[in-house]
Amino acid sequence: MLHHPSDSSEQRKAEIALIAGLSKELGVPLQKRELDLTTCAIQIDGYSENPPIMCEAWAHRGKPKGGQPHKVLTDAFKLLFADAVLGKIHRKILVFADEAARKPFVEHGWQAQCLKHFGFETYVVSLPKEQLERIEKAQERQRR
Repeated sequence: MLHHPSDSSEQRKAEIALIAGLSKELGVPLQKRELDLTTCAIQIDGYSENPPIMCEAWAHRGKPKGGQPHKVLTDAFKLLFADAVLGKIHRKILVFADEAARKPFVEHGWQAQCLKHFGFETYVVSLPKEQLERIEKAQERQRR
């Protein structure tokens, strides 16, 4: 199947698998959810009302490059915003497909310290080898 170079369907499928894996690991059903925040609506990759959990997934392999960390930080900011508007504190989780992708967000840089300050948790969920290979091929295609 031919994909447009910028197509991200493989990553979207992998993000669904990441949320399913996290749901299994936590023992909590997490569902994609649109939250109506009065002035706007936002999509959350994984949501649980009780216990209150919100999570975002990033299906990327390898160290983030260029502007890629902005995607993760934007997701984190979205979860902080939802907490504030809803007036309820949720467990906020960022889930990654690979330790190298997660690493900059848990080490010593300002991004990691900011996420830690605001109580974010990070997880790496293992995906099947075939799915990881499809993510890598999509990333190669998108770099062209």
